[in-house]
Amino acid sequence: MLNNVEDIKLFIEWCKEHKVKSFKIKDLQFELSELSFIEASEDNADKLVNSLAQSNFEAEQAKKEDDELLFWSSQS
Repeated sequence: MLNNVEDIKLFIEWCKEHKVKSFKIKDLQFELSELSFIEASEDNADKLVNSLAQSNFEAEQAKKEDDELLFWSSQS
């Protein structure tokens, strides 16, 4: 059935198309992430990148504020 790497790749693509999340036969086993079932588009990728950048920016700002508060509280 799955004799070489190319056959395995094609089978995994088929599983993605047909929403098969996991598969196991003999020594071969795999499980697809929920993310593999989300249609990829540039809009989704851009939104994800922007969201990630925003959360990183917010985390950096919070750390700077915490560092500043620690600095001033240690001066008293």
